Amino acid sequence: MNIDSLKHISQIHRQQYIERRGWEWRVFLTEITALVLAVPFIIKEKQALQGTGCLFVIFFCFSAFLSIWYLSWIHAASNKDKNYAQEAENLLWKTQQELDEYITKYKSVYNKANKEPANPISWKYQFIGALNGTWSFKFQAGIILSITFIVSVAAIVLI
Repeated sequence: MNIDSLKHISQIHRQQYIERRGWEWRVFLTEITALVLAVPFIIKEKQALQGTGCLFVIFFCFSAFLSIWYLSWIHAASNKDKNYAQEAENLLWKTQQELDEYITKYKSVYNKANKEPANPISWKYQFIGALNGTWSFKFQAGIILSITFIVSVAAIVLI
């Protein structure tokens, strides 16, 4: 019974981790594509957009901020799932008493999380936690910010 519970915990968290990784790259590639496609639009509509460069910069920065915030949430949740799955898999090799203690701990954490959900806007929970986490978040945030800067400068220069 306890071993089946741990296998189930591991499978659920691994599956959620895999699903979030797919969303992570969709968000990243969509943001990059939108920013890159904005430059030809600005060049083509240069006359109609005269004097609106600052509005484009604000829009690009807001879009980048939302994407990075969402990516930080995805990374934080993925790291949590990965850790739960890894801990459950490690415990499959331990004694029965340790298994019982883990399941009791997991149930109390799970029940507490369902009663008191984490604040989704908390910077400490998401952005700072993701910065301390994986290299892929740092890479994605850096690329998004770099391209946002380049496109914003292009918008100001061209318009």
